[in-house]
Amino acid sequence: MKIPNILIVFTLTLLILAMNTNAQVKNYDADWKQVEENIVKGLPASALTIVKKYMQKLKLKRRKHRL
Repeated sequence: MKIPNILIVFTLTLLILAMNTNAQVKNYDADWKQVEENIVKGLPASALTIVKKYMQKLKLKRRKHRL
């Protein structure tokens, strides 16, 4: 009877960990869509502003992972 309980706990732990890692991933599709829309509208400066913000976020994220 103990083996099924251990399997249930193990499975639940794996599910919780999988959900947690998926929650930490930010989807930047909306940002890139806005960049594309600005380029199509002839607003490259606005698109560049969004890209620069995105790059700053990535640099900060990389620094956090190095520490």
